[in-house]
Amino acid sequence: MEKVKPILLGVFFLMFCNFSIAQNQWTGEFRPGLSFPTDEIAGSDVKTGFGFELTIAYNFSESLGAYAGWGWKEFKANDALGVVNVDFEETGYTFGLQFMHPTWISSLSYLLRTGAVYNHLEAEDNSGNRIANTGHNFGWQLEGGVAIDLSGGFSLRPSIRYRSLPGEFEMGITTVNADLNYISFGVGLAKIF
Repeated sequence: MEKVKPILLGVFFLMFCNFSIAQNQWTGEFRPGLSFPTDEIAGSDVKTGFGFELTIAYNFSESLGAYAGWGWKEFKANDALGVVNVDFEETGYTFGLQFMHPTWISSLSYLLRTGAVYNHLEAEDNSGNRIANTGHNFGWQLEGGVAIDLSGGFSLRPSIRYRSLPGEFEMGITTVNADLNYISFGVGLAKIF
């Protein structure tokens, strides 16, 4: 239940944020999505992950803006780090530039984002006990998608993202590679205010 509270808070924020400041230059977005790892984590096969991100963006011009946000994702593995069932949780911050430009269809724009992440990866057992933690590291991401305008300043933003986050788990006197690389598909719900 604790993991669901931030999701509900994000949806509540976007649905009831109907005030207007700075001539529609700000956007809030809630983006849940599925993440497909491109390789192993700590030498173990990892299943498809799920998570969400809350982002706020400021538009400098009609097409160019900056964004920042916080996100959480969870990946499960059957056998990792000597434990039968392991949850890998990625949490942290993202920031960068976005380019959004209208297409020939008036309610459709394309969206490109590039940026950095400052995240960490934790490994937890079935009881929720932390086995290992990479600490925060810088990584990068690229994203492409579309924005579909809805009424009331809302839009849907389906997108595909590639994210790369380097890291290591310290296990006693040894270190284990914990690089996290994945392709993510999500659909954001955005509100311009």
